[in-house]
Amino acid sequence: MKNILKVLITFYLLGVSIAHAQAWSALGTGTNGDVYAAVEYNGELYIGGAFTTAGGISAKHIAKWNGSTWDSLGSGVDNQVWSLCVYNGELYVGGYFNYAGGNYSPRIARWNGSTWSNAGSGMSLSSVYAMTVYNGKLIAGGRFFAADGVPANNIAQWNGTNWDSLGSGTSSVVEALAVYNGKLYAGGQFTTAGGFPTGFLASWNDTAWSSCGPPPVTPVASEGVYALNVYQSDLYAGGYFDTICGTQIFNLGKWNGTNWASLNVGAGDYVYALLSTSALLYVGSYATVPENHIGAWDGTSWSPLNTGVNGLVACLAFYNGDLIAGGQFNHAGTLSAKRVAEWSIAASVDEITNENELAMQDFPNPAGTTSNVVYNLPDNGKVTIALYDVVGQRIQAMEAEQFKGENTWTVDVSNLTDGVYFYELTFGTQKIVQKVVISH
Repeated sequence: MKNILKVLITFYLLGVSIAHAQAWSALGTGTNGDVYAAVEYNGELYIGGAFTTAGGISAKHIAKWNGSTWDSLGSGVDNQVWSLCVYNGELYVGGYFNYAGGNYSPRIARWNGSTWSNAGSGMSLSSVYAMTVYNGKLIAGGRFFAADGVPANNIAQWNGTNWDSLGSGTSSVVEALAVYNGKLYAGGQFTTAGGFPTGFLASWNDTAWSSCGPPPVTPVASEGVYALNVYQSDLYAGGYFDTICGTQIFNLGKWNGTNWASLNVGAGDYVYALLSTSALLYVGSYATVPENHIGAWDGTSWSPLNTGVNGLVACLAFYNGDLIAGGQFNHAGTLSAKRVAEWSIAASVDEITNENELAMQDFPNPAGTTSNVVYNLPDNGKVTIALYDVVGQRIQAMEAEQFKGENTWTVDVSNLTDGVYFYELTFGTQKIVQKVVISH
C-alpha cells in the first residue's frame, strides 16, 4: 500500500511512545527582548517581559498571540513585566512598571481584553514577581512594603476590591507561588515568614505562616527558590540551592507534605520555570541540564525536548494544547526563535482528499457531546483508532476489521474536560493524527 502520511513525526513521552508530532516552532519573529511571563487568556497567548516589539510591531513589555500574528495591548506598560495571572475573568499583570495603558498603575494592573484598569493604587517600592489564586483571592508576591497603602511585606492578597496583608509577610523577596494540599506556598530569597525562621520556602494556611519541614538550613551557596509547581502528588521547588531543611537537594526537589526528597538527577544550575501535566513536569533553567535549558521529568528520569533551546528558559505555559517557552534564547531546536517558542506535543496531519488513499477527518470540531471520525480506507483490513489527551494518555480506542471505503467511528466525549485532544488512526504501516477541540 502506498504510504500517504504527509508528515512523519515521532512522539516520545517518557514511556508513552506514539507517532505524533513533536517539534519546536517559532511564534512569528518573536520579540526583541527577554520574555519572563506567559499565560493563556481568552483563547490567546499573552507574554510579558523586557521587550518593546513582538512580531515586528510595537508592543511595550506585553503582547498577545492569536496563533498566527502578534498584537499589542494598547500602549502597553512602561517597564518590565515579570508575572501574569488570570483572576475573575481579567488578566493581571505584575512587574516593575508605573504606567499601564497610560494609567498610573504602579507594579500591578489588569486588562479585561480591551482596556486597562488599576488594582487599587498598586504596590510601593519595586516589583511584583509572582501571582496565583488562593481561596478565591489573587495573591501577589515580590519586593514591596505596601499594597494600596496597606502595610504588606513582599506578599499581599486582593479580593477584587481591596488589598490585605498575609500576616507580617516575609523578610525579603517572594519570587514564586503555588497552592498545594490546601495551603499557599511562597518561595524566594527570604529567611523568615510571619517572623519565624523558614528559609527560602514557607506555607500560609490563610491564618498563619509555617516552615516546610524541620528547622531550615540556608547555606552560603544558596540564593533562593524561584519556581514552584505541583506535579502528581508532590510540590516541586526549583531555584539555586544545595539544601532544603537539612536534605541535600541541588536546585530542584520535591515535598510530599512531610518530607523533602532529591530527584537524584537534579538540575545543573538555576531553575526558573516549572509546569506540569498529569504525566510530565517540564523544567526550564539557566543550565544545559536538563537538556539544553529545558527538559521533561516523568518522576524517574529526564527526557529532552529535541535539542532544547540555546539560552535561559524563564517561563513556561500551555497554549492551545502545546507548550510555550519564553526566556533569553534565540534558537529552539534548529530554528530561529527569538525569546519565545512553541513545543508541539502533537499536531494534526493535513487533510487527505484522494479517495484511493488513507484519509481521516473529525467533526464537529470543536466537539460537544459526541465526536465523529470519518476515514477512508484504501483496502480491506484492520484499523485502530485511539483518542489521546495532550500528554499522550489514551482515553478511548477502537480496533476492528473493516471494509475499503468510508467508515465512521462515533465517540462519546461528554465526560471529557474542555481542551485539545488527538485522534490517531493506524492502518497497516500508515498512521494519521488529527486534532480535535472539545468544548461543551
